[in-house]
Amino acid sequence: MQLIFKRRDNKLSIEIKDGVSTIEFGYVEMIKKFLKEKELEATIFDGEFTDEEKEKINDMVNKINAAIPKEEVEE
Repeated sequence: MQLIFKRRDNKLSIEIKDGVSTIEFGYVEMIKKFLKEKELEATIFDGEFTDEEKEKINDMVNKINAAIPKEEVEE
């Protein structure tokens, strides 16, 4: 799963790339997909973003990826 950050006319929007299509961002949908796929891929930036903005978003993605266990724990 990838997040797509778009900036048009100073308006920011976020979409979720789902295979070859995109869907409007929603926290519930993102969490469901994230728990299924267990990883956010590299973020896509569309529009004007500063290096600082990109760095902060990429840091957030890295922290989210680090917080999810990659393997099932057997009891």
